[in-house]
Amino acid sequence: MTKGSIARFLLCVLAVEGVAVACSSATPSPTSTPASTPTSAPAPTESPFPFQSPLIEPTVETQPSDMTISPVEIPTEAPTPHAGKVSLTGVLYSLSGHAPIPETIFYLTPALGEAKQDPPSVFVGPREEQGDIQGMSDTQGGVFLDNVPPGNYYLAVWAPYNWILAVESATNPTPRLIVLQPNQRENLETVYLAWP
Repeated sequence: MTKGSIARFLLCVLAVEGVAVACSSATPSPTSTPASTPTSAPAPTESPFPFQSPLIEPTVETQPSDMTISPVEIPTEAPTPHAGKVSLTGVLYSLSGHAPIPETIFYLTPALGEAKQDPPSVFVGPREEQGDIQGMSDTQGGVFLDNVPPGNYYLAVWAPYNWILAVESATNPTPRLIVLQPNQRENLETVYLAWP
């Protein structure tokens, strides 16, 4: 970068909720000098932040009751499914993060093999034509599915760059086989995952 281009560097400010971000402009500075003349940059005489963002202070008054956030309650019992179907509930839990996994895509995929107990060898995401059933955990990691066809399933969850399987427990890394019987209301309770 030449001294001439440095002299043309101006600060502009984008205030978003009180956070200032500097950016450059191609507009020439009135104090710019030829590139061959060595100069030092003048000290700023005024604040580079000449205005206050309207986002810093709300323009609409809110009542305290409008700002109250109710906690999300996770039911301990799955809803009643349609006849012959299954409903389930549970909480996705990260073994490495020691916390629920909120707002994350998951899917049930049918078990394979003669006994319908083998996990698929490849996970490429939910495919309805294969019998996969997709959902998303809520803000507290809760999972809810209703009217699922009975059968044996594995639960896969999206982790950054990969799908991972739920495991049996915090100490048993065996993929968890979920067996669902007709008219069952299944509470999976804690669904353990080696989630980042």
